[in-house]
Amino acid sequence: MAARLGLGYMAAPASGASLRRMATAAWASARQAPPRFSVWYQAQSKAAPCRTAFVTAFSCGALADTVAQKSSRQDLDWKRTLGFATFCGGYSGVACHLIYLVVFGKLFGEATGLVVAAKKVVVDQFIHVPFVYFPAYFGYMSVVQGGTIGDAGKRWKNEIVAVTVMCWKVYIPFQAFNFSLVPAHLRIASLAICNVGWMIMLSATTNAAPEVAQATLADLAFPAGPPELPGLGPMVPLAEPAPPQTLGGVEVMVPDGDLWEF
Repeated sequence: MAARLGLGYMAAPASGASLRRMATAAWASARQAPPRFSVWYQAQSKAAPCRTAFVTAFSCGALADTVAQKSSRQDLDWKRTLGFATFCGGYSGVACHLIYLVVFGKLFGEATGLVVAAKKVVVDQFIHVPFVYFPAYFGYMSVVQGGTIGDAGKRWKNEIVAVTVMCWKVYIPFQAFNFSLVPAHLRIASLAICNVGWMIMLSATTNAAPEVAQATLADLAFPAGPPELPGLGPMVPLAEPAPPQTLGGVEVMVPDGDLWEF
């Protein structure tokens, strides 16, 4: 029964049984939300794949860069975040949709067996990533931050070895899983989720000062120290110049500008 209170009414306290029914209904609705979203997202991925890929990758890129900035205790730079997120939406979303689903589909077919997945991983990680993805990333971010394409080329030359090795550690196993087990229309969404952690590292390192970025990337790529090549000794960063070494009586040096010398 309702009790009169001024010009309004105050409902009588709900019974225990009523509260239980309300809680049960709320829980049932909450449990149904993820399946409903999943159905809606999959429908959008099929009906408008490029738009869905852009929005998904853009959102994940914005999240990743925000976390990277906050974790380094910087004041949030919205211009940098917008630039990073736009690249993610355009490249990791739309371009990767076209590369992985359209181009790879024509080159390797739609089968999801291990052999086909292995071919896609090799082309992706040893051709696409170092020679297409990273040049596009360094070029875009350099221009957004007020630099030049020449600056991007120098940074790619200095950092490509370390950043590619770091990428392989994450994406060779992940893309093997993605190409073999994930339905084609959900591969960009799967990639975007994995990208969050990767992009936090990439954003934090490649948006730092060049000397800091180079040192950080080297540590991530070679945590046990630079590898040694037979007859040449360990690879040494140019930030710490090493004296020439001899191989068969001949001094061996790498030209200035490369990331490593022996």
